[in-house]
Amino acid sequence: MGRHWLAAVLLLTCACGGDEDNEPFDTYQECFDTHVDADAKATHQEVIIDCCTKHEIADAKPACGPDAPTCINFLTDNLDQLSASTVEVMAACEFYEMQGGGM
Repeated sequence: MGRHWLAAVLLLTCACGGDEDNEPFDTYQECFDTHVDADAKATHQEVIIDCCTKHEIADAKPACGPDAPTCINFLTDNLDQLSASTVEVMAACEFYEMQGGGM
């Protein structure tokens, strides 16, 4: 499991690189859609984490709150249910919290 965990961390860290990836968005959905389209190799979980951590969304950064429950609630309100599954959202928010969340 250790090697798989490290690979996941590296993949999530490298999924969306570059300074241009820090651009602000008016809505979380806009960020998500932009990255899904631009980063065809990225998973929905990677895009969720990237938008939560790297982008200002409606003048908030990080946009998804301080912990996994807040992240899940934020995404429930700000991400179309058809964009990512509940399992993807929960897994992304758990990883987001393990990485420090909104701290």
